[in-house]
Amino acid sequence: MNRKNKLKIQVVTALALIVLVIVLLRQCASHQSSTTSMVPIGAQATEEVVNDNDATADFYSDGSDYDDEYSNYKKHRRNKYSKNKKNNGKRGKAKYDTEYASEEIIDEDGTDDYYEHQYYGDDSDEEDYDDEEYESDVAPKSYEIPAKMKGVPEQILKREGYVLSYNKETRIPNWVGWHLTASHADGTVKRPKGAFHEDTDVPRPRPTREDYKSQNWSRGHMCPAGDNKWDEDAMYDTFLFTNMCPQDRDLNNGVWNDIEMRCRSWARNYGDLYIVTGPILRNKPYRTMGPNKVVIPDAFYKVILCTSGKPKAIAFICDNVSGHKKMDEYVTTVDHVEEITGIDFFPMLDEATEKKVESESDLSLWKKR
Repeated sequence: MNRKNKLKIQVVTALALIVLVIVLLRQCASHQSSTTSMVPIGAQATEEVVNDNDATADFYSDGSDYDDEYSNYKKHRRNKYSKNKKNNGKRGKAKYDTEYASEEIIDEDGTDDYYEHQYYGDDSDEEDYDDEEYESDVAPKSYEIPAKMKGVPEQILKREGYVLSYNKETRIPNWVGWHLTASHADGTVKRPKGAFHEDTDVPRPRPTREDYKSQNWSRGHMCPAGDNKWDEDAMYDTFLFTNMCPQDRDLNNGVWNDIEMRCRSWARNYGDLYIVTGPILRNKPYRTMGPNKVVIPDAFYKVILCTSGKPKAIAFICDNVSGHKKMDEYVTTVDHVEEITGIDFFPMLDEATEKKVESESDLSLWKKR
């Protein structure tokens, strides 16, 4: 091979190497650009959640932190979406992948606002029930629904295992009602880890995990988790902050828990019960806690109706303080609770039966199992 041909080969080889280097450099630049422009949507949102957790160090009493809570919340909602999709077939997988999966990550407040808005849509559209909506959609359905309140804000929220009247001014429920059957008094569903979560069906400001950081008050369930072991969604819904009130820890773990367990025993014995429970607010200005000014109740009530056999009712009032007395010392009449709260319970009863049972306060009429 002559010198001229060798030189040509060397030049071609050099040019080929230069082209290869340029291609490799462009590929590296393209990869770097994609990782900086495409990843931040998910990564940035995740980082915000993690940083929020680091900043607040919000560890729950069960050992879980906000990462656990948010992860479980997304997982549960995704599972619930899949379950609903299977049942009604309205949303396809492509729409779920592009709409739901992205929204649950990038909401500015770190919450999943794809939560099913059954009654009021977005927060900006929130409004209280008018009389016609209330009567047609809520009131006629069951004994556990009180009459519409007068002069008190209420947003009616239907959950898997209960119905709730939420007060946007106090950030706690006016009442929570449910039908406890014998089959619902037991179950295999376990209390989920890190399940406490915001209720995006109610307007801001609303109760959040930030409001319940105080060591003085527990997140007191109104409809208890123990009454909802029959269904995963029902159990999970009891951990919405709209189902909570700031409750003295000793009360929550003491007599309040005793009354809840007694109700489950009665449900097994009689077949079913209708229960309504909620806070009692006595004197303004109300005590509040947290950045969203969640009102701290002065006491709690629980009214119970049994229609099996001869109808009967009983009520309990527990002050929101420490202490544990005998259960019969907390017994009162439904009439007395109505007088204090202004709520008309069990309006579906005929007048004579309502008048009779709501004046009773005899614990001995209720059998223990």
